[in-house]
Amino acid sequence: MMSKNPTLIYVGSLGAERDIDFILKLFSLVSNKDSKFRFKIVGVVEKDSSRSNIISKIESYGIRERTKIFFNINPRQVPDHIRSSDIGISPIKPIPKYLVSTPTKMIEYLTFGLPVVCNNEIFDQRKIIEESGAGLSVDYSVDSFCKSVINIGNNKDKYSRMSKKGKEWLFANRTYEKLLNPLLEHYRFATEGKVKL
Repeated sequence: MMSKNPTLIYVGSLGAERDIDFILKLFSLVSNKDSKFRFKIVGVVEKDSSRSNIISKIESYGIRERTKIFFNINPRQVPDHIRSSDIGISPIKPIPKYLVSTPTKMIEYLTFGLPVVCNNEIFDQRKIIEESGAGLSVDYSVDSFCKSVINIGNNKDKYSRMSKKGKEWLFANRTYEKLLNPLLEHYRFATEGKVKL
């Protein structure tokens, strides 16, 4: 069930290539358009200066009171933060090395029934959302993400459907057993000299 004040969460690296400004601009825009939303960042930073810079930016966007941020926490604590949130975001900068990635955060969000807003330039993200119906896959722009977040956050029925579909799709398609069997089959063909492409 969606919270009265839905929490939007980002989990992942906070390095320069991850474009933290995108996330903070999104939070700020959502906050300006709909004040009920709250925000959470659970991320990894390597330098104290990076922490200070991120906090300064949060303050400059005027969202400090609505944003909780957790740096370099024990990985075992991450599921609790996801579980206590409502909508997961996975904005992945569409540069070549990320286009064929499978962001772990997507799977974590779906595991706990969070609808996801992600960008469609990342092939696997787009595929997961198209097949599961567990969120919205849009272009990599703050405006597109904002509209999608507000769309989900203001429609309880849609939220519930997406939440249910995400868990159902995940357990039907992305369990270790589901992933392992095709891999073992591939290796069997390879060892028999018949590589299956």
